[in-house]
Amino acid sequence: MKRLLVSALALACVAGAAAPAAAQSWVSINQRQATLDHRIDQGIKNGSLSAGEAARLRAEFRGIANLEAQ
Repeated sequence: MKRLLVSALALACVAGAAAPAAAQSWVSINQRQATLDHRIDQGIKNGSLSAGEAARLRAEFRGIANLEAQ
C-alpha cells in the first residue's frame, strides 16, 4: 500500500493529475508540490505514514524537484 503511495506521489508530481485536463482546472507545479507536502504532513499526523516513510517520500520529492530545476 505504501509503495503504491510512493508511486502515486511521484507520478502526480511528474505527470500531473490523473483526471483529464478538461475535467479540472490547470494547477501549477508549485501548487502540486505544496499539495503533496501537505499530504505527507497529514499522513504523519493521522498515522498512515511513519517518520521514516515521510522522510523517504520527501527525499524522492526533492529528487524530482532537482530534476525539474535541471
